[in-house]
Amino acid sequence: MLGSRGHGSTASFLLGSTSLYVLGRARCPAVVVRAGDPAVEDGSGRPVAADRGEVVVGVKETGRAADPLLEFAFTAADRRGARVRVVRALQSFGTVAPVHAMAAGHADSHHEAEEHARLAGVLAPWREKFPHVRVVEQVAAGPAAAVLLYAAEHSELTVLGRRRNPSHLTWRLGPVAHAALHHMPCPVAVVPHD
Repeated sequence: MLGSRGHGSTASFLLGSTSLYVLGRARCPAVVVRAGDPAVEDGSGRPVAADRGEVVVGVKETGRAADPLLEFAFTAADRRGARVRVVRALQSFGTVAPVHAMAAGHADSHHEAEEHARLAGVLAPWREKFPHVRVVEQVAAGPAAAVLLYAAEHSELTVLGRRRNPSHLTWRLGPVAHAALHHMPCPVAVVPHD
């Protein structure tokens, strides 16, 4: 678990260079918690803020690469007695959907139906493994960072993926992870995957 107060040249951001480096290189999931975060658990294991009851997981790919993220999200939700909101952003080929449309999960109907079907297939084994965890599927058109930020407005944890890099010299995070880490209203878990 990492703190979020940056020092040095990146102090204007939510995260410092040390946190960014660790998140980009860690071989296991790493969680960033902002100081004073209302979603942080108290000693009872329940979130301090009463309006938070979801673990949000952003799924970029609907194949086996999503399994480590889903395992982390479902396990966290099971422990917290929370539901899982699985978010999939679709690139919009026309105009970008407004935020209220993203919240409702509106996208081009053909693509939306295909993505819901793919997502349901990916989630089936996790629903079976965690039958007591409620699941919300959200497919929305728009930039992935905006869709995810809006979906996680009341979450107690957001789970993102990061590809393992083949070179030990690279440790960069993608633009969606950067946006989430700097602006997310709750702790963020970054899960490396192949």
